[in-house]
Amino acid sequence: MKTKNYVIVLILVIIASSTYYFIGKNRSTEKPISTRDDSVEISEYSEKEENFGTTPSPKATARELRESVSNREPEKPVATQKLVQNTPACPDKSNQYATVIDIKDTLGNVYQQSEYNHCSPTNGYFTVKKGQSTTISVSVDNSSSEPVTYNFVGKGFPSEWQSGNTASVTFDGNYLQSHLRVFVRNSDNLYRAPDYDDMIQITYTIVD
Repeated sequence: MKTKNYVIVLILVIIASSTYYFIGKNRSTEKPISTRDDSVEISEYSEKEENFGTTPSPKATARELRESVSNREPEKPVATQKLVQNTPACPDKSNQYATVIDIKDTLGNVYQQSEYNHCSPTNGYFTVKKGQSTTISVSVDNSSSEPVTYNFVGKGFPSEWQSGNTASVTFDGNYLQSHLRVFVRNSDNLYRAPDYDDMIQITYTIVD
């Protein structure tokens, strides 16, 4: 009786082991259930490809990525509007003033640099002999229609405003030098300086 029971238990153990073996094998061959919604993924990437055309798929190879970049059209620069400032030019008022061109005398001396004509400076020192006489004239650029007046200021000169552009002097030898300044202005009362438009100066040294 004991032997019969032993045989029945052994058969049950064998059946249970076989059943467990086959169940485990079937489970190992089953594919795992995916929780990802492939339809959603495909729909998302399809929409991107429709919008951009060259967007690579999620599983694109390196070659496909390079081709996608090379085929992409370059971005066009955004046009910017150039602002143009309409700045009015400053009016040129130089024609309102009398401006010296040069000063010269009958001895052949010429000098050009005045206070406002911006000529390059030269030697404005001249030598004359005692008792020598000369007539000095001043040339003026005057675009204004107003008449110009002149003032020759220095030893032996009139030192007053006059309509003529010349003045004569004799170097009598009572002084060693004669420093001459000639002021010019037109009569519109719109002066560049306090009471004149321009000034030029020279110096005579008197020798025996």
